[in-house]
Amino acid sequence: MLFKKVVIMNCNKCNIGAIDRVFRLIAAAILIVIGYLFESWIALLAIPPLLSALFAYCPYYLIFKLDTRLSTPKSCA
Repeated sequence: MLFKKVVIMNCNKCNIGAIDRVFRLIAAAILIVIGYLFESWIALLAIPPLLSALFAYCPYYLIFKLDTRLSTPKSCA
């Protein structure tokens, strides 16, 4: 039940579209691979795009009033 409440609360704030989410996931994957190959901290830079892609929410988009969704769906899935 708690999970449903979190999802419902998050759906009102979705501002990242499907294409944007894919680009963020690809960027995060690339940063993780580079960090792993070079044994570097650069993999930590993958955390923000990974989280924003998973939750379909970007706080910077909220500040600048951006929304990359093609339409306004009822859920953020």
